[in-house]
Amino acid sequence: ASSTAINLNNPVSTLPAGWTVSFFEGDATCTTLGAQIANSGNVPANSTKQYCAVVQPGAGINNTTLPIWFAIKSAVNQQGDVVKNQVVVQAIRNLTLWADQQGQVQVGGTIVYLHTLKNQGTVQEGTSAGQVKLEVEPLNVNDGFSYTLYYDANNNGVLDNTDVIAGDLATITANVGLAPDQSIQLLLKVQSPPTATNGMSSQVALVVTPVGQVQGLTAATVKNTDITIVSSNQLRLVKSQLKDETC
Repeated sequence: ASSTAINLNNPVSTLPAGWTVSFFEGDATCTTLGAQIANSGNVPANSTKQYCAVVQPGAGINNTTLPIWFAIKSAVNQQGDVVKNQVVVQAIRNLTLWADQQGQVQVGGTIVYLHTLKNQGTVQEGTSAGQVKLEVEPLNVNDGFSYTLYYDANNNGVLDNTDVIAGDLATITANVGLAPDQSIQLLLKVQSPPTATNGMSSQVALVVTPVGQVQGLTAATVKNTDITIVSSNQLRLVKSQLKDETC
């Protein structure tokens, strides 16, 4: 495979930096890939063989059209053929926020919920103020609970004196924002009022709102909801999980 025309008399594979092409056993749909291959193997006379070519652009490549030539040449009789295709990489905006949580506090106590904001699109997000807003929205603003959102600046998952109050993605990242496949951690601190009673609960939404367009594209708002219950016997569980990106 090559991004320039292939001469069967002197086949050379040339691809732009970051691009890869891999070949696999498969059928005409290529919905399920078989074993990766480097050659077609023996193909009997008057028969056909189907395989799949997987073209992968490099990270951050978008709004790109790439012509690509595929060639096959017999090692037995030197016969071969070339076909030209074209790959169009479109820009995508996709922010994800993980995850809804629930916890317990004593009267007047505090709890901190850890959330992860990730850019799973192909464009940089939050490079200017107001582009991506980070907001806390209590379900009941009159229940006496207080909420403060922090940026986990040192990425240790714990609220400490290096963490700053978060309200805008560009502000907390010094206008760097989030590159494709990059993530940051947000810490939502909840404090129950001294007037709270056992069994009382409060809900709050952490809302991430992309504003306007980037490269002509809009993005959906994402949110998590945390539930905090007041209990005289405060039980706090710390759970860690690893997200399988291929699942």
